[in-house]
Amino acid sequence: MLTTGLKKWYYYIVNKQTILIVDDDVLFVQALEDHILEKGESFNIIKSYDGKKALEILEKEKIDLVLLDINMPVLDGIQFLTEIHSRKIWLPVIILTNILVFPNQSGKIFEDFGIVAYVEKPVNLEELDKKMMEVLRPSKVYKEPGSGTKFKGASSPKSDFIRHIEAELEKLLGNIAKDIINKKIKDLGFNEFDFPGTHTIDLVEKVCEEIKEKSKLIVFKKKMIEYFKKHPQGDLS
Repeated sequence: MLTTGLKKWYYYIVNKQTILIVDDDVLFVQALEDHILEKGESFNIIKSYDGKKALEILEKEKIDLVLLDINMPVLDGIQFLTEIHSRKIWLPVIILTNILVFPNQSGKIFEDFGIVAYVEKPVNLEELDKKMMEVLRPSKVYKEPGSGTKFKGASSPKSDFIRHIEAELEKLLGNIAKDIINKKIKDLGFNEFDFPGTHTIDLVEKVCEEIKEKSKLIVFKKKMIEYFKKHPQGDLS
């Protein structure tokens, strides 16, 4: 079992997700950032005031959700969406605008471009909070266009973390490692291809319960800590 202190540390690291706000209204962006951070959730906020800068940020940062305005200078929201689509980047996007851009916004949302929701300006913060949580604390399954692959919110199929934990456990326990991990994932109500990063701490705990030898448990915990230090946003690749 993990100690209480270590559990809290893992939980903070794994659940700290990054939201990119892209809007040219500086006061609105600041107000939105303040609102999100005061909710008590563990989020990193990155701000961009045009689509071109937002694209540069995507090249350097791991983003779990984009809050996107449409009418912006340099590179507007439509151009931004077109560009990430051409680069085959898929990540959840919530559109924030007072422009009627998508005539079918109340029906099928443009999943090909990662758009998972549309919130009209002036933004109803309660409505936005609800839509954000559907993505970041997911109960809904999304699909990456053209792949048939299931996504829960922002998580990836057979994520880097699942592959990593399998490899490290296999070094310690041999061929039974994968069976243990799959069983523990199933116990949490998921499978290895739709496992959300927000439950990584639960998986680590359950796997630790199966490692009976203290020396191997110490090694496993050390490897997990090393991984999270290198990947501070956890299982959201």
